[in-house]
Amino acid sequence: MAHRPLPSPFALLLALAPLVAPACKTDEGGVTDDQRIALHREFARKYFDAGEFAQAENQVNLGLEIDSDDQGLLLMKAWMRLRAGTRDDLFVAEKLFREQARSKDYRALLGLAETRERQGVLYREAAENVESGQTATRATDPKKRAAELRRDADAAWKEARTNYLAVLETRPSEVPALNGLQRVCALEGDLEASLGWSRKLLDVAKVEIDFWKSDLQRPNLSALEEGELRRRLQASSRLLAETHLTAATTLLALDRKAAAADELTAALELDPSRAEAYSRRAQLLLDLGRVREARDDLQQFIKLSTLGLEHPDMKRAADMLVECQRQLGNVGN
Repeated sequence: MAHRPLPSPFALLLALAPLVAPACKTDEGGVTDDQRIALHREFARKYFDAGEFAQAENQVNLGLEIDSDDQGLLLMKAWMRLRAGTRDDLFVAEKLFREQARSKDYRALLGLAETRERQGVLYREAAENVESGQTATRATDPKKRAAELRRDADAAWKEARTNYLAVLETRPSEVPALNGLQRVCALEGDLEASLGWSRKLLDVAKVEIDFWKSDLQRPNLSALEEGELRRRLQASSRLLAETHLTAATTLLALDRKAAAADELTAALELDPSRAEAYSRRAQLLLDLGRVREARDDLQQFIKLSTLGLEHPDMKRAADMLVECQRQLGNVGN
């Protein structure tokens, strides 16, 4: 496995500056348009990483004033709108990604897929709110309008899945696409397919972890290289743990409690500090009759949790602990 950049599509956009610059304007100070664009791109990245999205987009717009067709800047703007995440932002992102996706650029296809996925979630939430009466509608038949919104959600998720698959045709180990398919299939109700993508994502994450660990053993690593490798290892480990948690949720929905408990165990082996995972596993273990293990998990959850004693999750854990102790037949055990 060769060295490769971080999987963030946004980070990859920094490499889009042309290797051979066409003839371009140079000002009196000897600065070319390409150099100005590169500077705006770099400032945009720094603002974006700092969470200052308005300033980041301002830098992108300044670059687009120099070259309105710069693909890298247009994709950066689309990803910024996607990350902003409001309904209007998503429609702007969709338009930008759709225009860039004509070239089959995998980053644009990936962005369009995630945008449509999130639009589908908004459509489904809108349908539920209209149907329940929580949101007013001008439609004469709220139920019919809710059905229309659900069809919009289904169409959005179908397109998202198609584009995620298109990315995998040329980049079969692309983590965001595998992760997206895991989510979209679950949203569509295809839990077996979602679980299958979880398995593939776990395989990729494990390969990445092995690679980063191996790379850390290279002699003469600089401090900068070591820091970057450790960040990548941490990111891959976090992805692995989160995928185990997602697989556990899917397995529970499929009523495979023992398998779900195993996934939670795998997640906790990677990150023993996840309090909520102990609580989730405790419920499964109690249902499976593994009462002593459930009690131990509940005690660990209470120990690690930062929730207040009056929080519903803490009260529920306390009730479950009493039930465990009752079943064990010895309150002090």
